[in-house]
Amino acid sequence: MRESRILPVAVILALAAGLSGCYELVYRRQDESNLRQQLHVPSEVRTVSLDGNPKSAGFFGREGLQIDAVFEFEPEQLERYVATMNDGAVWKPEPLVAYTPQQAEEYSEESLRWHELPVPEWTETRLQHWPSLPNVRRIERGRYYCSSIMAVRGERIERPDGGHHYLWKYVGPSCAEVKQLGASSVVTVFGVVDLDARRLYGHIAFSG
Repeated sequence: MRESRILPVAVILALAAGLSGCYELVYRRQDESNLRQQLHVPSEVRTVSLDGNPKSAGFFGREGLQIDAVFEFEPEQLERYVATMNDGAVWKPEPLVAYTPQQAEEYSEESLRWHELPVPEWTETRLQHWPSLPNVRRIERGRYYCSSIMAVRGERIERPDGGHHYLWKYVGPSCAEVKQLGASSVVTVFGVVDLDARRLYGHIAFSG
């Protein structure tokens, strides 16, 4: 009886260790790369914490992936980072790593801009389970960034048989524009900089 109880626990622990190892060896690097690229965080900026869930891929990949990280700047690093905010030469769309769509076909100007805090109330509702939200709520001086990728119906194509179909494309609006359109995002990228603590709280959410 004791062995039958011990064996399943051992198996579960082994599986958990395997999944954790896979995440550390493969997916953790992808997750960090995605956050750094989307939020243009230089490689020399320190990673305080990073986590991605799910930690393993199913039949359709890592559906519903959520990536969270906290980066900490040195004073001069933060000064350079803030100086580039809303600089179109720097804040250009970057492709996602190991995810489809890699990027939108077109982006709105607003989708690549930073804004003064506080974050909009609807953003807090959408991110109510974000681990960094309690810290973000306490920020007194900072800025936030929120962009999306969403699928929209495009041109209608008539077929020779009398039927028709529509072309679909991915566009990149800001989160506020997504809300105005009453649509949902395929990808949401969110970041908040705490100017006093010199920290950037980053979050990417994939639908699935």
